[in-house]
Amino acid sequence: MKFAKKLQEELEQGWNGQYLDYKALKKVMKGSEGEVMRDFCDALSAELHKVHDFMRHQQETLQDQLPGMLLEETSQPSRGRSRASSETGEVEKCAVMVRKIESFRHYSDLTFEAMRKIIKKFDKRFHCRFQETIGMPATAQQLVTAEDISLRVLQPAHECLRQMRVYS
Repeated sequence: MKFAKKLQEELEQGWNGQYLDYKALKKVMKGSEGEVMRDFCDALSAELHKVHDFMRHQQETLQDQLPGMLLEETSQPSRGRSRASSETGEVEKCAVMVRKIESFRHYSDLTFEAMRKIIKKFDKRFHCRFQETIGMPATAQQLVTAEDISLRVLQPAHECLRQMRVYS
């Protein structure tokens, strides 16, 4: 399967405009050789800034939601609901948070795969090694990897959800 098609099929609903625009970067490479390198670098840099801003926004959103969820869990009495019903609601909130983190990890995976593949196409088209000849924009080093998300956020969230299910 062609990567552009795979990317379209795996996009998270509502985040379509936030992914690295692989097709647009491929179009830039089809330009005349004189200016295509500069145009490609500019387009890649703009795409990476867009991705970086979105990733930062997602991180902030998750960071803002998590403490609120924990405060609700520890400070709110059941207010007439049965304890089991309250615990089930808390487990579901945690499960939703885990799914959001999983979506963010998948976004990161697709972004890094798109970046790797478009640079590979660039190298093949221009018979050079982009990272050695031109170098990656600084923004690329600031992106959060799927591995970072898994280790620092998703694994602890899965463990929290597992324990909530065991003890509820």
